[in-house]
Amino acid sequence: MATAYVLIDFENVQPKELGAFGGGGYKVMVFVGQGQSSVPVGLATALQGLGDAGSYVQIEGRGPNALDMHIAYYIGKLTATDPGATFHIISRDRDYDPLIRHLQTRHIECTRWKSIAEINAARLPAPASASTHAPKAAPKATSRAAPAKAQSKAAPKASPKPAPKAAATKAVSERVIEVIRNLEKRERARPSTAAALASTIKSLYRGGIAEKDVAAIIEELKSRGTVTIDGDKVRYQLD
Repeated sequence: MATAYVLIDFENVQPKELGAFGGGGYKVMVFVGQGQSSVPVGLATALQGLGDAGSYVQIEGRGPNALDMHIAYYIGKLTATDPGATFHIISRDRDYDPLIRHLQTRHIECTRWKSIAEINAARLPAPASASTHAPKAAPKATSRAAPAKAQSKAAPKASPKPAPKAAATKAVSERVIEVIRNLEKRERARPSTAAALASTIKSLYRGGIAEKDVAAIIEELKSRGTVTIDGDKVRYQLD
C-alpha cells in the first residue's frame, strides 16, 4: 500500500490540529526550526495519537531556507525507500513550488497546501488498501426445493446510478476550497455573521449560485471545523 506523507513546515504554518490523518495510510512529519522550543498542546496530542505514523524533525542550523532544505532531503530519501509514495507539503512558502514541479516531471506526486483546513476541504482520500475492496462472496445456488416459479423469476434491475449525487458532492468540495482560499486572503476582513458569510460566498460566483448550494458550502465548512457558528456569530479556524 502506498504511503501518503504529510510534511508540515512548522516555521511557516502552525496548525493546532491534524485533521483526519489517523485513518491509516498517512505518515505525518512536523519539521521544527532549531530555535522553536514548543508546539501547541493540541498538535502534540494529535501527533502522539498517530503513534509510529507521527514524528517531529528538529532541523539543524539556521538560515532562511534551512527548513525547506530538510524537507527536500526527506522527500528525496523517502522517494528512494518508499517508491510510489505521495507527498503533501503544508506551507505558504512558494519556494517549494519549483521543487514540486520538478518532482511531478519525474512522476512523483507532490502537492503544496497552505493549511490543514485546505487539505481537509479537498477531502484527501486515504491511500487505497487491497483489503478495503474485497470481492463479495458469490450468492449460493437456488435450492432444488424452491418452487419453480420462484427460480424462474427475473432478478430485479439495478437501481439508478448515483453519479449525479457524487458529482454534486465533488462540486461542493471544489467550491469549499475556493471559499477557504478567499477567506485566507481576507484575514482582517472576514465576515463576522452567518448572513455576511453567505453573502460573501454568493459574491464569488458572478454567474449566480443557488441558496441550497450556499447552505451546503457553509455546512461543509462547519463539518470540517473551518468555521464555527454560534447564534449568528462566525469564528474561523484556518491555520
